[in-house]
Amino acid sequence: MIFTARILTRLYGPAVMAVICISLCFFASPSAGSSHVNLSLFGIVDLTIPLSNAIYVRALLILAGLAALATYLWIDFSELFPSPLTMEVFFDRKGLADVVATYTPDERKALAIPDDYERFQHTYYADLDKVLADDLDREKVFLADRATFHSEGKATFVVKKASGVQTYHLEEASGELNHTFEEPGRPSVSFTTFFEKMPSARDTISVSIIKICITRHVMTVPKFKQMLSRGGRAGRQLFHHTVHGATKVGILPFPKIRRSLYLYEDKESEYLVPIAYAVYRDGE
Repeated sequence: MIFTARILTRLYGPAVMAVICISLCFFASPSAGSSHVNLSLFGIVDLTIPLSNAIYVRALLILAGLAALATYLWIDFSELFPSPLTMEVFFDRKGLADVVATYTPDERKALAIPDDYERFQHTYYADLDKVLADDLDREKVFLADRATFHSEGKATFVVKKASGVQTYHLEEASGELNHTFEEPGRPSVSFTTFFEKMPSARDTISVSIIKICITRHVMTVPKFKQMLSRGGRAGRQLFHHTVHGATKVGILPFPKIRRSLYLYEDKESEYLVPIAYAVYRDGE
């Protein structure tokens, strides 16, 4: 994500103003033998105020500091969420386990990720291999032992502020992945998968300022229908699976797009099964 003065001002401006206002209160000192109070902040701000007004000035400074912090309740932070990004997607078990481990037990429970998720992965990969077998002339693709698999593409997210205190709505989300499959002794083959957002209760994102200070991130979990194609968008497309993309958007200390975790929706168990993860070239 590209940092701009606008983003940093929205993120830290109110906090800086609050610190300045409240700090001025503690740097107030009465002049000896005088009926005035001197306000000095590291020699940058110097004010002389009649002693009779000092209490009111301090109260106003505290109120000004609180008002600055209160602006966090209605400032629009939608531009901190992911924008069009280039990504690489990986399916290796070790990397996938590392990404899953970045989610706390409570987060995994909220996402309905089973502890033994690996035993559910075979169903997803086997189903895709069955669909791809005729088109690619390969018995196995995702479950092939000696093959290499490379996937890259683009993802787009459009988040807009909704009514309410720091409530946002995921308006649009889509992605396109180009996969290249290589197997020793055989020509490489390629195919494309497309992701289009489906309506979901998780489209509404409630941002808690207190939670951000603790976890330092906000999570988006759009629900996608996954479609397969061999000829790009003009080719034959088949709606094959429902996939969820969990992405942690780091807010503090600086905005950062973390790795996305792709989760296959298992209809029988109602679990969300980790099947891949994405690394963004513009983020982490």
